[in-house]
Amino acid sequence: MISGIMGHIIYADQVAQSIGWPLNSGFQMELAFAAIGIGLIGFMGFWIRSFWLPYIITRTTFLWGAGITHIMHMIENKNSSPSNTGI
Repeated sequence: MISGIMGHIIYADQVAQSIGWPLNSGFQMELAFAAIGIGLIGFMGFWIRSFWLPYIITRTTFLWGAGITHIMHMIENKNSSPSNTGI
């Protein structure tokens, strides 16, 4: 989880360049939020023996993070492409 967050937020340009992705893409931030969600489900799974609660928290973390990322790209980069803004 920590390496996913560090790599995709703090060292985003270096990681994107090494993978061959375009710089400053929203995918880096979305992957970081996915890593946070996966880390949360692993952390919570030790204490909470439920399937649904960790799943809901993980899914919500990723979807809110992805939504915020898309809104930021709409405002900062004027990205109004249909796959970014929705139908």
